[in-house]
Amino acid sequence: MKEPKKYIRTIFLMIVISALVLVAERAEAQRRVQGQRYTIVKSAPKSSLKVSYNNVEYRVHNHVYYKPVKGKHIVVSAPLGIRVKRLPAAASPIVVRNHVYYEYQGSYYLAQDEEYVVVQAPVGALVEHLPEEYEHLEINGEHYYVADGVQYKAVLKGDELWYEVIKVSDKAYS
Repeated sequence: MKEPKKYIRTIFLMIVISALVLVAERAEAQRRVQGQRYTIVKSAPKSSLKVSYNNVEYRVHNHVYYKPVKGKHIVVSAPLGIRVKRLPAAASPIVVRNHVYYEYQGSYYLAQDEEYVVVQAPVGALVEHLPEEYEHLEINGEHYYVADGVQYKAVLKGDELWYEVIKVSDKAYS
């Protein structure tokens, strides 16, 4: 009689563990979707903060910006010119023409007066990853990538593939 109890307990534990894994995977998927640019969500996360900038009332959660659009919110890049006290934890430092920039999900930050201001991508910047949403272009056999009006080209840095900012349009980040 002890064997069926062990069997039932083992099955019960497997069900509980499976349920926990499923909940964790769904939470991670939701986090990724909510942070992916151009994703439209019904509402910004409840713990997001209201930030007014250039007559737009954004919601901000973990350095992800949500812009209101027709009763919903769309995930957008950090608006140009906005200032923040702290950088996103995952921001990567990039040195271009003796200036240190910080890149996070396609937004570029520059230190100014004990704060960080969001600026246009500096031409010449090398980044490890392209922003999440980009368009691939092939021109005369060359491959380019465009996101928010910023054009990138794949380059080798040592033996690793990186992306160089080669052009910023006048309509970048609009």
